[in-house]
Parts: sequence; C-alpha cells; structure tokens
Amino acid sequence: NISKAMGYFMSETSRSINSARDSINHVYGGRFKSTLITNPSHFAVAYKYVSQNPLRAHLTTNLVNYKYTTHSSLYGFEKSIIPISPHLFGLDCLVPELGEKHLSWIHNTYTNSEIPLIKKALSRRTFNFPKNNNNGKIQSITP
Repeated sequence: NISKAMGYFMSETSRSINSARDSINHVYGGRFKSTLITNPSHFAVAYKYVSQNPLRAHLTTNLVNYKYTTHSSLYGFEKSIIPISPHLFGLDCLVPELGEKHLSWIHNTYTNSEIPLIKKALSRRTFNFPKNNNNGKIQSITP
C-alpha cells in the first residue's frame, strides 16, 4: 500500500529532520496524494510538469545541472543511487530521446493557463483534465 508507506516515510523523516534541527515546524507541505494515470499522454504531461518543479521554484535554469533531479543522472553528470533508464516506460513516442530535443522539450515550461489544469488533473483520484466551463468540453494539454 503506497499511501501507508508514504505516510510512514513522511512521518519518520519529519521526526528525524525536526529532531536534528531542534524544530517542531512542518517539513512537508501536505499529505501524500496519489493519482492513477492510465493515459500515456497524461503520463508524459505529469512527468514533464513534475520535472519542471525546480524551474518553477527558480532553483535552477537547467535541469541537467541541478543535482537533485534524475536529469543530471540521465545525462551522466551525477551517479544515481536508484537505477534509472532514459526509456520512460515505453513512452519514447511521447518523450523525446535524450539529447537536444529532450532538453528543449523538458525546459519548454507550461504556461500560466496550463498549470492550473495540470494541478487539477493531478488532484483527482484518476488523472483527468477538467471540463471547460464555457463549452463543457474536456480540456487537454499536449505533452
């Protein structure tokens, strides 16, 4: 059960971190939430969105140079403690191969109008984009 495992992990690491820094503050922003993604295109959107967190937080301007992401390991700049593959679960048709195309794709950030749609889709039990309030059609985003 991933939810119980994540709850345990977050509880234990929070306790350890707060003990080490003699603090009682929150370590994590909120509870762990999971979303079932059944569509390969939706997975590519979620992968790109999550990968871009350091860019949106202004922690880096280049994901390959940011050592706290798998991109630095994929490109051979950092050694990963977790085996990773550049072939993302057979999504090679949606996610460009490593190289200039991939770097361009992963750094092409989502717009301010797309981000709320992705957040809404990720907040649901099953990843689905919301309907447009004006016409009732389901909105979508290209990975």
